[in-house]
Amino acid sequence: MIAAFKVKLAWAIIVPAVVLNAFLQALLVLGNPVGGWSLTPIVFAVLSFLILVKALDLVILAALQAAAGAVDFRGVILIRWRQYGRLLFWALGLLIVVAAGLTLYVVPGLIVLAITPYLLIAVVDGESSPIKANFRAIGSRPGRWLITTIAMGAIAGLLWVLAVANTFFITGAPASFIAWLAFGFIASWFTFTWVPIWRGANPK
Repeated sequence: MIAAFKVKLAWAIIVPAVVLNAFLQALLVLGNPVGGWSLTPIVFAVLSFLILVKALDLVILAALQAAAGAVDFRGVILIRWRQYGRLLFWALGLLIVVAAGLTLYVVPGLIVLAITPYLLIAVVDGESSPIKANFRAIGSRPGRWLITTIAMGAIAGLLWVLAVANTFFITGAPASFIAWLAFGFIASWFTFTWVPIWRGANPK
């Protein structure tokens, strides 16, 4: 309920960010680009990541502002490019580590995700040492971290099943749009669940 209330405060940022991200991600799969030695899929993958991180940047900042009780739409749009490069760096690093864990064995990748819920939030919040800040936040509220992680893990598992069903019945750009739209709103809700816990451990 608290997360839902916070999301309501920031809907003017979340909805455009999520919808635009889904639309652009769907555009990138028009024509069904394939892998191999072609440069096009690589370029599209990079563009996809850049767009996703920008949307994530806006959602996290909106959540941080909502936790303080006020969301400045104009302010978010104007100032968000400052930390974008830093967020890209940390998001890419997290992606590489999680992908490596999932490739070696699924469990290590899931463990990395479970123990870094505050990492990108810390980056957007301007922490000089995001990794230390992430574990400090976990240590300050270990019970809430554990319960929230388990609940979100169950929801993520259900979403994975629905995503598979989506791509089975609907293909191409429409499937991509639906998947990214659902992922965006669920990820936003996850973010707005973690941020109040983060802010409780890191008041500003």
